[in-house]
Amino acid sequence: MRHRILTKFVTTYLLCFLLVLILFFSIVPGRIDHYLQTEKAAELLEAAENLASDSAVYACSYQGTDARFTKHLLDDMTAAQKSDIWLTDASGRILMGSSLSSFVTQYTDIPNFSPAPGDRAYWVTGDFFGMFHRNTLSVIVPVTERPCTTDFVIFHFSLNQLNSEAKNLNVLCFYVLIIVYIISFIFPFLFYLLLYRPLKNTVALSAAYADGKLGTAPFHEDDGEFGQIQANLHHMAVEIRQSGEYQRKFISNISHDFRSPLTSIKGYTQALLDGTVPAENQEKYLTIILNETERLSSLTQNILTINNLNESGVLLDLSIFDINSIIRSIVLLMEIQCRKKDIHIVSEMTDNELTVSADKEKIQQVIYNLLDNAIKFSNPHSTITLRTTRKGKNVFVSIKDTGAGIPADQISKIWNRFYKTDPSRGKDKMGTGLGLSIVKEIIQAHDQDINVISTEGVGSEFIFTLDKA
Repeated sequence: MRHRILTKFVTTYLLCFLLVLILFFSIVPGRIDHYLQTEKAAELLEAAENLASDSAVYACSYQGTDARFTKHLLDDMTAAQKSDIWLTDASGRILMGSSLSSFVTQYTDIPNFSPAPGDRAYWVTGDFFGMFHRNTLSVIVPVTERPCTTDFVIFHFSLNQLNSEAKNLNVLCFYVLIIVYIISFIFPFLFYLLLYRPLKNTVALSAAYADGKLGTAPFHEDDGEFGQIQANLHHMAVEIRQSGEYQRKFISNISHDFRSPLTSIKGYTQALLDGTVPAENQEKYLTIILNETERLSSLTQNILTINNLNESGVLLDLSIFDINSIIRSIVLLMEIQCRKKDIHIVSEMTDNELTVSADKEKIQQVIYNLLDNAIKFSNPHSTITLRTTRKGKNVFVSIKDTGAGIPADQISKIWNRFYKTDPSRGKDKMGTGLGLSIVKEIIQAHDQDINVISTEGVGSEFIFTLDKA
């Protein structure tokens, strides 16, 4: 990532601030000037209209006491509004002004004076027909009272004063903008703290996993979405690592389990071909070869079953069938094995018929694997008990032997693929270590439970549940 996101974000943020500054200096000063001029013009228009409706203005004779009273009135208004006030006739002749002498003896004309047509008050900015050397805000209000000796009341206000106010406002707005921008740095800080840093940690974690450090790279647990992503990545990496370890173990176990029977088959076959085996012993060695071949066949079938479970899970073909009938048929199949060890099987069935809803073929495989294990690890002349019971909506199937039992520290491991307890505990060493793993996956696919109760030297009992039909 190399800080590209952070660099882009900061660059974009600074460019946005620069754009805001450009817009500020392009728009705000002009808008402030216009606002101040408009507000001041409205104020002067109101004052001029009030003055134009005063009789001392519209009926002034500009002679004697009346003129002096009007002049005092203009001077007072000038002090209040901080502006020059003129009284003019229609031609633009200045009849009286606050900035002129107290009594006008010589009239001054406004060159090219052209007020707005009609009795309309208005305001303008500039040098007012060349009368000033600086820009002013001039308000022209016609006198409409009759009889009148004055045609217009004109207020002049220096724009230098407004410019000073506008400058102060511009500086104040600029300071406010800077303060707001400084405060707005909270957002980049929050972006870094809440988004960028967790994202950076997530990228570093994924990079570590990509380098092969599966499940060993540290990750930060929190309640945020990135913490959840990191936890998911960690879980996925652990699963991948375990899958790799399982694959290596799988290959190792397969190699070992295939090598032993193949070595036996090769050795005994070579001995038979060489004629080194006496005729009376040939049947014995052929039987060994046959057993080893069956062992390879069983191992291959279990591997295929495991492979199918890995690829698509356990696909169930649910049907309703009698579990007691299935158990009886499997007991008949195992009769020869039981006779070899003089093992007696006791069936304790609830009712003559007990229907369940499950995948018939896969449940047969479960019962066969469990009973086969019970026979292998049972002592000669012992008893195996198969029991079915009904409890509520469930049917419980139990297979109990009185064999070697399972050590307490190994009970949690028996469901692992290729796991085998100490071979010395059972006289039959033909197991592949896949049977119980297949059993558990089938039972879990039915959303059911399977448990084992075992005491070393006493025996084991496997119990699983099925849905009652």
